[in-house]
Amino acid sequence: MEFKHATSIAFSNFALVYKILLYLAVVTLIVAALASLILIPIFKNFIQGEQFLTLAAKLPESIEKFMDGSQNIADTLDQLKVGITDLVKFVLSSGGFIAAVVCSCLFISLLFRILMTLCQLPVTDILNNFMSSNLKYGFLSNFAFNFRRSVYYSLANNLIMLPVNIVFFAILFFLGWGLFELIRFFMFPIIFVLAILLYTVRQTCFAGWLPRLVYHPEEGVWTALKNSFESVIKNRKELMMAYSTTFFIMYSMLAAFSIFTFGIALFVLPAFCYVILRTVELVVYYKNNSLKFYSDQLTIVDTVEIGHREGEQEQMDESANAVAIENILSDSETINQDKADNTKE
Repeated sequence: MEFKHATSIAFSNFALVYKILLYLAVVTLIVAALASLILIPIFKNFIQGEQFLTLAAKLPESIEKFMDGSQNIADTLDQLKVGITDLVKFVLSSGGFIAAVVCSCLFISLLFRILMTLCQLPVTDILNNFMSSNLKYGFLSNFAFNFRRSVYYSLANNLIMLPVNIVFFAILFFLGWGLFELIRFFMFPIIFVLAILLYTVRQTCFAGWLPRLVYHPEEGVWTALKNSFESVIKNRKELMMAYSTTFFIMYSMLAAFSIFTFGIALFVLPAFCYVILRTVELVVYYKNNSLKFYSDQLTIVDTVEIGHREGEQEQMDESANAVAIENILSDSETINQDKADNTKE
């Protein structure tokens, strides 16, 4: 139910996918420009060092000797191997350079994640307005309206997700390394399934956070997170099934269509998946709170179980009353008939 309705809602709001794509492009350009300003001076100062230039100069010298015939190919390959090894050792031994690059990359990655997470609350709010009242709001206006709360949510989200993602990456990396030694390339399907399982668990644990923030704006981000766990625990099976299905289908489609679409799928499918993930959270929230929602412009879904809906209950009561009246009338007719028979006798 969750994945089916989430897909229907996502297609009904496909324009939102393009807006997320545009937002992703803008954020990427901003972060890329900032990364250039940070990393280019670091690399420029390093490669202009005397020792680096000395080691790097040996490589073209070996190629020149081979080209003018003064050195055979075997000696040239040996010299290139030694030169590249010395250069790599020098780079790895340059602690200051490595530390500067690693810290810069971590800062850039964290900034990119924070900027991307800023749009999660507005996207959830836009989808919620469509589901609850069939209304569509602009992305920029909603982004500006929720900006303050989005910043708090983004910082809190990344404070949690950064260590979680590092742990997941470490598990997948070391397990993949060990399996590669045993079964070589057959380890990829195992790592793929494990990755889906891990990220399904992660997504499930925090599935109630954004819907709680949307429906309870008076709560802070940490209070909303704490109060969301009750709903998540209650609906954990539905959430895990919906998320595992979403991840599996999207990753499979990404692998299948990336070549045929010349890489366009690498941008469109993640944005579409992004909308579906937010929608799954809302569908489960609506179901947990017995709320109706629009799955498209013409279809309203009632999440209350059949037999417990208000209209159906009234019909059942009316039917029960009609049956009771009919039974009373039938009993009355039987009694009258018995009296008539006794009178004749």
